[in-house]
Parts: sequence; C-alpha cells; structure tokens
Amino acid sequence: MTGRRTRGKAEKTEELRRRIMDVSVELFLENGYDKTTTRQILHRADILNGSLYNIYHGKEEIFADIISEALNDSVRESEKYLDDPMFLDKIGFPLILMIYISFRSQRLAE
Repeated sequence: MTGRRTRGKAEKTEELRRRIMDVSVELFLENGYDKTTTRQILHRADILNGSLYNIYHGKEEIFADIISEALNDSVRESEKYLDDPMFLDKIGFPLILMIYISFRSQRLAE
C-alpha cells in the first residue's frame, strides 16, 4: 500500500512541477522574465504558495529547471543526428548562434 501511495504522490508532484513550468514559460514569453512574478505564476497555475515552494525556491529555480529540461531535450534529440555529416550545420551552428545572440542582445534573448 505504501508503494502505491508514494508513487501517487510522486506522480502528483511531477504533474504539479510540469504545470508550474508550463505556466511559467507562458508568462515569461508574455511578460519577460523580469516582469513575471511568482504571484502571477501561482495565480495562473491556480495553486497555493506552499505548493510552489515545496518544489521550487522561486522563479530563478523554475527558470533554471526550464532551461535544464530544454537542454536535455535538445541533447536527446540531437543524438539521433550524430552520424549525419551535416549535423553541425543542421543543429550545432544554429544553436551556437542562438546562444551567442542571446548573450549579445537582452531584447533578442527575451
């Protein structure tokens, strides 16, 4: 019985984490990172403070999780193309260019 309860709790926590991340991405895109508040995230996700703060310490940690997941997804996706001789042209160069532009222009990064 305990295993089932633990698994259910873990699934609910993951579902909540996913909802917080999805809502945060929406708000970051709509308002920009700096203008998005945790209060807005809580409101849009329709959750209480404790629910968010049991998973994250704040929007910085949410953003870091979003970036980490995006990078992990990119790596998993790019592994499919490693044998392709045009890999750098198709994936690597555009990714490097995006990172470079983001560092050079705050407006474009947002």
